[in-house]
Amino acid sequence: MFGLNLFQGKLQKALISLGHFHAVMDEQLKWLDVVNRQMDEAPPVYGDPQLIEMELAKLKIIKIDMRNHQPSIDSVLEAGREVLLSEGGADARQTRERLEELNRKREAVLTKTRDRHMLLDDALRDVREVCSVAHYLCPSFLAYCSLIYCNDIY
Repeated sequence: MFGLNLFQGKLQKALISLGHFHAVMDEQLKWLDVVNRQMDEAPPVYGDPQLIEMELAKLKIIKIDMRNHQPSIDSVLEAGREVLLSEGGADARQTRERLEELNRKREAVLTKTRDRHMLLDDALRDVREVCSVAHYLCPSFLAYCSLIYCNDIY
């Protein structure tokens, strides 16, 4: 996997040096928009430990995807600094704004994934605690119910 990421990074640097910088940056921005939208549309989870664990698994996939895209984003940012040095005037300003947008979107996604992970971990811990208490109280509750039922019959 590391070799593939290294190759992808070299390929992107080559494309960027050939003048495809803006296309690669657009691709990264679109990808961050998609991930950001996925995080915004993630459903709230209540009470079901299996559902929470499933949402944690989905979040783990997003985190792995973010980690895999990080070298590409770093390459774009590095190339962007080089492009800024070679450009002037309005082009440099526009490129700087787009690089800042890339950084903002990346940070937003990282923050959302971190917050969602904490929320899901807390929810899973709470649900497990409630299930544990319910499991502990269930035999007593059933004994009382059977006692009441038996007293109603006689």
